[in-house]
Amino acid sequence: VDLQRAEAGAEAAGDDGGSWARRLDETQAASAEPAERRRSGGKDKQRSAVRIVRRIKHRDGEVHRARSMPQHPHIVATRSPGEAVALFDLSKGALVMSLVGLEDSGWSTEWNRVVDGHVLAGDDSGMVCHWDVGATALGLALAIEKERADSAAFAASGGSGGGLTVLKPRSQTLSAKRTSSGVAELEPVRSYVAHEDVVGDVDWKCDSSHEFVTVSDDKTMGVWDSRQRNSNKPSQRVTVHDAEVNAVAFNPNAGCTHLVATGSADHTVRVWDVRKLKSNQPLCSLEQHGNEVFQVAWAPALPNGDNNHGRILASAGGDRRVMIWDIDRVGVSTAEFEEQLESKLDPLVSDFVRQKRQQQRQQPRQQQGNTTPELLFVHGGHTSRVSDLAWHPTLPWKLV
Repeated sequence: VDLQRAEAGAEAAGDDGGSWARRLDETQAASAEPAERRRSGGKDKQRSAVRIVRRIKHRDGEVHRARSMPQHPHIVATRSPGEAVALFDLSKGALVMSLVGLEDSGWSTEWNRVVDGHVLAGDDSGMVCHWDVGATALGLALAIEKERADSAAFAASGGSGGGLTVLKPRSQTLSAKRTSSGVAELEPVRSYVAHEDVVGDVDWKCDSSHEFVTVSDDKTMGVWDSRQRNSNKPSQRVTVHDAEVNAVAFNPNAGCTHLVATGSADHTVRVWDVRKLKSNQPLCSLEQHGNEVFQVAWAPALPNGDNNHGRILASAGGDRRVMIWDIDRVGVSTAEFEEQLESKLDPLVSDFVRQKRQQQRQQPRQQQGNTTPELLFVHGGHTSRVSDLAWHPTLPWKLV
């Protein structure tokens, strides 16, 4: 999917990324459009700003999860009904490697953001495997490719001495054996007996090369350190929900990397401090979803240094809803929130808002709408469950 072309089109149309309210209005208008019209092929159907630039056949059937390597985004790992994790090179449109070692199909995979080529995946048997793609011939080729690109960019910017540095493989270079189909297969550097049931999701701590978390249908979350010797016992394990846990995400923002969000079949999103898991109490529980939660994702801090954006969390679920939360507002009463809001408004507008709020409180509770200050926005435009989502890494308030 060519997202950059879509963003260029938005910028050409004059969208400077500064008006969240305007985009929410546009989204709500699109969500209110009749489903029949959205699905129709009529001439009045809006042309999408996102176009497909390459389509690759997935040999193992449906795609459960797809994640691109942060350091080399054209390398994508996918999960499917098969046991192996498939690595695709989007620049070639080809399957380049299969990561083997799992015992069952699965739903989870994630790349390490600190070290090139380290990837985790879990399966339905409760196993988690850790591979080091960076220590293979493919990893060396990617490193050389990046070095050439960096060198060319340095020379183009007016720098001198931008020649290619000869890179050496890692001290323990791994060999990936070739199968009859010509696709290399790589064994894991380590396997973990992580859970007693399906592994719902995995995630690396965003500023660490060795710490990661796993969640499972056994209702627990495990905190692991790849340097520890025991592959069957995490450094911490805690029951985090009352039903299967489908999603987990570390906060990627500076000063918040100890925060982790989980989403569950019990219809809730919970936020935890991994430094205080022994209390078995979440920092907050967000309970507005009407069905199980399939995915959670923290918004990244903005390039301008505004880290306040890092408190924003998105969740998606079986209720066809995507919800945007501000966890800084958790614990603030509705009355306090309204007072804070009114104090920032023009006096005439504040009087109008106060009158509308008073009228609203006189209505039956089921007609009062959202009275949860931390819930910023609900998108209801999907016609089926929402299985995944992701924030744009640099543009505020944009997600897919």
